[in-house]
Amino acid sequence: MEINEIEKKQYEMSFLVKEEDGAKTVLKFIKELGGDIALEGPVMKIALAYPIKKQTSGFFGYFHFAFSPEEIKHLEHEMETSVAVLRHLIITPPFKKMEARPRPETSHTPSARVQIPRAAEGTKPEALTNEDLEKKIEEILG
Repeated sequence: MEINEIEKKQYEMSFLVKEEDGAKTVLKFIKELGGDIALEGPVMKIALAYPIKKQTSGFFGYFHFAFSPEEIKHLEHEMETSVAVLRHLIITPPFKKMEARPRPETSHTPSARVQIPRAAEGTKPEALTNEDLEKKIEEILG
């Protein structure tokens, strides 16, 4: 059964494998199930924050590919049952760079901001007692 290009959707898969050759296994799964690779990301060794399947390091990589939505379940199954794959994630990204939104202005008025004087370079700021701190707070609030 031949799948038309029109029926395929764009996907991105990130993966974590035990060995660097595990990336070839992931690529093989995609191609065997009829996927067309658009981009192969670099495969890099990373240290894991916590052990995954008794591994403390792994190789991280990603692929962008076109794939039939009906076959995604089969690809998921292959990835989950593979001994070489520690983790994987398949998404349908927008693949276009989004523009940065302008930050909203804060509701603080300049008069509400408290200026804290800085000590001159090379000098230590003098330590305030609790009584002095309480007086400063009263000045600010009152």
